[in-house]
Amino acid sequence: MILVSNYLLLLKDFKLPKDAVVRVNLAHVDSVRGLNEILEVGNDVFLDFPKDRRKPPTGVIPLSVAIETMGIHSNVKYFAVSNTEDPNQIKTIRECVPYRVSVVPKIETIKGVLHLQGIIDAVNPAYIMLDSEDLFLDVGDVNIFKDMCSRVEETCKSNDVGLLRLSGVIFCDTMHS
Repeated sequence: MILVSNYLLLLKDFKLPKDAVVRVNLAHVDSVRGLNEILEVGNDVFLDFPKDRRKPPTGVIPLSVAIETMGIHSNVKYFAVSNTEDPNQIKTIRECVPYRVSVVPKIETIKGVLHLQGIIDAVNPAYIMLDSEDLFLDVGDVNIFKDMCSRVEETCKSNDVGLLRLSGVIFCDTMHS
């Protein structure tokens, strides 16, 4: 799967590949109306919910509204949940999300890594998303960080779960885009 930020859609010369999945980070969406406008894109959508986000922006759309919006927009195919650490909590969220939407636990902390097998057992996800930058901030030590990343990779591999990781960044001249 290739996730493409919805912000790229604002660039006049950007051509969205037909098979790309548009990632919408709900931390950066300031209204339900704005979310509904973004979701009018023709591609499949990956909503990223900022549960327990510690850095700004933290988002204004509550979980209940995000879930309701998924019921309205059939192109929402994935729902990532930030700071997934508790298997029971993600299982409760899975039970509220429309069945056709794949829940993607987002691992950003040591606690999330240590509970990853339980998280996988609780929701049987197709994908795990690893936010390695936030994980490093939580860990603070390069060697422990590398070990945590290896644990996530090995756990995903042994459970036949896809692992989504950041793969590059796009910079653009906003004055001319």
